[in-house]
Amino acid sequence: EKKFSLLTERIISELGAKIFIFAGPDEAQDVERIISNINSDNIFNFTGLGLEEVIALIEKCFLFLGNDSGLLKVANALNKKIVAIFGPVSEKVYGLYPFKPSQHIILKKDLPCRPCYKKFRLPECPYDIACLREITVEEVFSAVSKLISS
Repeated sequence: EKKFSLLTERIISELGAKIFIFAGPDEAQDVERIISNINSDNIFNFTGLGLEEVIALIEKCFLFLGNDSGLLKVANALNKKIVAIFGPVSEKVYGLYPFKPSQHIILKKDLPCRPCYKKFRLPECPYDIACLREITVEEVFSAVSKLISS
């Protein structure tokens, strides 16, 4: 949560971007808590919307920042610039196809335990999800900045 808040604040203040947050209804309280800590009118909460509405909103976005999810695939199908964060799953298996270096940046940590996602199962992580935790706000911000300016 803290990293997400810091990143969001930086993107808004330094790049002047508007932030759309898409999340499921089970994440509504987390999203509200994050948004309440950010003093900006440039952050919009689209938690709990239906898929058609989310697709229509992603279509309006200049850039999509997200994890290895179905919405990442939607953004790719809509030909958006994408910063994709991959943790326990392999970007080679679940990544962006076709991969477009001018439009896509994949952030991941090459750890010996990664990828650990196998047969549609995530094992209990003895490393406190280091594959995600070690991706820094600076790395993500730098990737977003690069694609926004290109």
